[in-house]
Amino acid sequence: MKNLLILMLCVWLMPVQAAKVETGDSALDAAFADLLGSDFDKKSQALQRIAQSGHPKAFEMIEGILEGELLLHKKSKRLVTIAETEGGYLGTDFFTAEAIGTFSKRKYKKISINNSIRRTIRSLLSAQALDSADPAERLAAVQTMLANPEPQHADWVEPKVAKESDPKVKAAMGLLMALSRLGAEQAQVRLPAIERVKDSLEPAVRQQLTRMAAEDSDPAVRESAGKALRMIEERVALMG
Repeated sequence: MKNLLILMLCVWLMPVQAAKVETGDSALDAAFADLLGSDFDKKSQALQRIAQSGHPKAFEMIEGILEGELLLHKKSKRLVTIAETEGGYLGTDFFTAEAIGTFSKRKYKKISINNSIRRTIRSLLSAQALDSADPAERLAAVQTMLANPEPQHADWVEPKVAKESDPKVKAAMGLLMALSRLGAEQAQVRLPAIERVKDSLEPAVRQQLTRMAAEDSDPAVRESAGKALRMIEERVALMG
């Protein structure tokens, strides 16, 4: 009995090994190993690596993760989609479209995501449209990200601002960059971001500054946000 308890304790203390994935691309393998793990920060970073990989099916993979349609076949380590058939679920290799066989659902592993990861995926899918030839699609992509601005959005948009030809899209990109940086971890990034939005009358800016003035962890940021918010509210009052 004592030996059994010791064995159980050793198993419990063993580090959890990341699921192995074999795609034929070592960078993708590493990204999917993180996606199949339990660390949601690593999942988010892995998704961004896939989006930036230049792989022709990068965004199709990301969408498959969002929809729960891209799975790991545990035995072969291949990424697959599945379809219910008589006797189980037919797995089809995501990259080659080769049928790998019919198995019970237990033989496949789903990539778990939470609401934060869902938001990251939707932002990544929107960012894809930033390269569209249609300015309406580019503007829609920026507006989608403006609904939930996150610090990484500034990095995605900044390289595209200089070459943007449409003034509405360019203005929206500038607003997105500023709002995204208001949420940065470093106070030295948040402070200049406040300066850049202090003349904006956008409701999203006022909402973010209100939160920062009340809750930001850095006293200088709270003070700067409060000052910018008062200036904006004075302008709104003067406009009637």
